[in-house]
This record gives sequence, structure tokens and C-alpha cells, in this order.
Amino acid sequence: TLVCALERVSLYVGVHRTLRDVSLEVKAGDRFFLVGANGAGKSTLLRVCAGLVAPSHGRVARPSAHQIGYLGHGGGLSLALTVFENLKLLAQLRGRTLQEVKEQLEVWRLDHLKHRLVGELSAGQRARVSVAHLCTGGYRLLLLDEPSSALDVESVAMLEERLLTLPSSMAVIMATHDTK
Repeated sequence: TLVCALERVSLYVGVHRTLRDVSLEVKAGDRFFLVGANGAGKSTLLRVCAGLVAPSHGRVARPSAHQIGYLGHGGGLSLALTVFENLKLLAQLRGRTLQEVKEQLEVWRLDHLKHRLVGELSAGQRARVSVAHLCTGGYRLLLLDEPSSALDVESVAMLEERLLTLPSSMAVIMATHDTK
């Protein structure tokens, strides 16, 4: 099942071309990793896929906005809520169960942090909570903009493993500059 498609997409910001004739088909179960240096256009491509930026040329087909989970550099969390409250809030908004929240806490090894305010966590812990938060939403398309940049080696391995074991109904596009 086709989840997202870009056909000859280009994007100009002023006189600068940030994307040039990008074509891509993303199907359910696909896992794409966009690898490139800073400034290569990875984040811009994700924002186009999310519908946050309209291309200057070309065509984009994507699921409705409520079926797209986007994780930008901000993390998408409320710093004034606990880890559990953040995950629970999204689960309630998305019609998910508390059992799914508990599963995400276990999978991401966040049980011991569930009652801590997100604003009190380290950058790496917050990054893990952000990805767990996104995985709680039951989206068709996950767009992750360098989620591993604040993670330690163990958490990066956990992220890679988890992305590969997500349901086959989900597609993932993850941008990274890490070539390891």
C-alpha cells in the first residue's frame, strides 16, 4: 500500500534550491534512512512529506495529517508534564490504550522515569521519550528528523531495533547525518 509519494519535487527558498527533482515512493512497511551532511536538504524533505512546507514544483501524495507522526528537532513534548502524562495524553488523543503507553515505557526502558517531568530529563532521555511518544500514536507514516543526535550508543541501537520491528502497516523515513 502506497503511503507517501513525491514526484519530481523541487523547493526554492528565495533563489536557493534546497530540493531538486526528488522522486520517492514510500509503501507500508518501508524503512528509509536519509543520510547526508548538514544542509543537504534532509529536514526540508521531511517537512515536505509532512505537509509543513509546500514544494515549489512537483507533486506530493501523502496520508491525511492525522496519520503522519513528525518528530522535528523540538521533540514535540510538554516539558511541564511527566513522561507518563506526555505519552498518555497523545494516546488519549489518538484513541490508543493505556496498555500501549505501558508497552512503550517498557520498550524504551523509561519505566523508572515515568513520573519525572520531561523538563528535568537529560537531552538523551528526552530524545528517547520523544520517539516513544511518537510510537504511541499509531501513525501510518513516521518522519524522524535526526532523532539519534542526542542519544547514547545503547539508545541508538534501541532506536534502530525498534524502527525495524514496528508494525508492517507503518512506514518510516528517518534523516540522519550519522553514517555509522
